[in-house]
Amino acid sequence: MTIQHRRTARLLPILIAFVLLLSACSSGGGSDSGGGVDAATPGGGIRLQVVAGDVQTDTGSGFTAAEEGQLLAVGDAVKTGADGRAALVFAEGVVRVDYDTNLKITADTPLSSELSSGQAYVRVTELTETGDRVSVATPTATASVRGTIFNIRLTKDSSTLVYALEDTTIVEDRVSGSLKLRVGTKVAASPKGTLGHPEPLTAADLNEEWALFNRSLDAGGGASPAGGTPGASASSARSSEEQAKLANCIEVSRSVDQLFSKIGAPSASWSLAQAQAWVREIKAVLKACKGFTAQDWESAGYRRTWNEGG
Repeated sequence: MTIQHRRTARLLPILIAFVLLLSACSSGGGSDSGGGVDAATPGGGIRLQVVAGDVQTDTGSGFTAAEEGQLLAVGDAVKTGADGRAALVFAEGVVRVDYDTNLKITADTPLSSELSSGQAYVRVTELTETGDRVSVATPTATASVRGTIFNIRLTKDSSTLVYALEDTTIVEDRVSGSLKLRVGTKVAASPKGTLGHPEPLTAADLNEEWALFNRSLDAGGGASPAGGTPGASASSARSSEEQAKLANCIEVSRSVDQLFSKIGAPSASWSLAQAQAWVREIKAVLKACKGFTAQDWESAGYRRTWNEGG
């Protein structure tokens, strides 16, 4: 055995220890925590939760004030006012709609919908039927998933923005086809229905009030109290300084994702340079992410991939 191989072999237990440590830190708090998934639909179907403010439904006779827990069907629509937010809860997940949003249900096995204004946050557990996807369409694009989280927004100029917050989101435009949008990235479809190039999500994207609001609910924070400010519990739970630190933690962690995709899992066949590079990256993650748990990471829309399946 060469000197270089002996050095790499001595580093291997350290590498494995680092991986086990971070795996332990990231355990707990699965992707199904909070958000009213499954348990809120004991009778099946699609149930409406009035989260805040003015929420109306149209079940065929025009829009009227929504009723908490009412069942919705294909063809029904939900509209929120300037202070209104609502959630459509179904067996496989939840679709939350923001202020000034209009969403129409187009299918229920699984849920598909059309967004004609505003934005929607979609959180879905893994679907069992091959080919099944939960989708939200706008006039310029469609986003769909089998089991993941994304946000879709229709802007005033009819552009569509899609944020992939967990795993992969399929985005189709009206002109050129579709793409697989990876976690931690976003893409825009122009008013003419043409997809742009995916870009990384920024700290500002992840810390928008709507993003914080949904992370709070997913973490089990519940809906805003009556008369309270939607999202207040989320924004007060973590200071702006902590948010910045968490964003840095995730940014550093993503660099490890990239490194792992290039050089693979720790192995005795690694060169000394590979082993040293891995140690440097892991140390950087440990330093940047000190004090945060996997639930913090996932609530910020990031799920680490380098210790899964490797």
